[in-house]
Amino acid sequence: MAWCPKCRNEYRKGIKVCMDCNVPLVESLEEYDKMLFENQLGIRQEVIIDELDHYETTENELDEDGILKQTPAYVRKEDKYKDTLSSAYTLLFVGFGGLIVLLLIITNIIDLHLASPGKYVTYSGMAILLLIFIIIGLASLKASKKLAKEAESENQLTNDILDWFNKNITKDLTDNGVNLDMVEEIQYFKRIDNIKEIVQKAYGELNEDYLDKLAEDIYQIKYK
Repeated sequence: MAWCPKCRNEYRKGIKVCMDCNVPLVESLEEYDKMLFENQLGIRQEVIIDELDHYETTENELDEDGILKQTPAYVRKEDKYKDTLSSAYTLLFVGFGGLIVLLLIITNIIDLHLASPGKYVTYSGMAILLLIFIIIGLASLKASKKLAKEAESENQLTNDILDWFNKNITKDLTDNGVNLDMVEEIQYFKRIDNIKEIVQKAYGELNEDYLDKLAEDIYQIKYK
């Protein structure tokens, strides 16, 4: 017998393609699920990746040993804003604080007992370095204001999507194509794909990394 890896329907011997899904049939769902699971976890590829349906991986995503590359986790705009603002304040504090200390040294309020011929070179170098800190700090502060607006927009979009999803989407839709005989990890990947597809149909194309993070958040709400 043959099986469709997408809708999981059984076909009699001799049929090669699922009439509903238009995908090649497989001889064993268990072996197919195992193969799919290995590819999702980044284990060395032993099959032609292009033949997989929902878990297709391109050659550009593989390293020279055929292992799936690790992609960095998505960083929320709000977290970027907080990090940038914190860096700006730190640089400005060091810059202005350092200039104050340098001024006290130059006026001999703080005496470092530096030799006269070389101390002015030292003072100049310290002043230039501190001014660089201040310039970078001001640039970071300006960038943080832009990130603050982007973070507000992203948070609003996220809240809107989560609220809409919880009100309108049931588990029947996110469980589409999921069977209890599947490996647990395969069920998870299938549900994540379903969530991403539902969100994209409702809200259009979104940043892929953002969509991955959003789908994970929705999954945690729905299934945890």
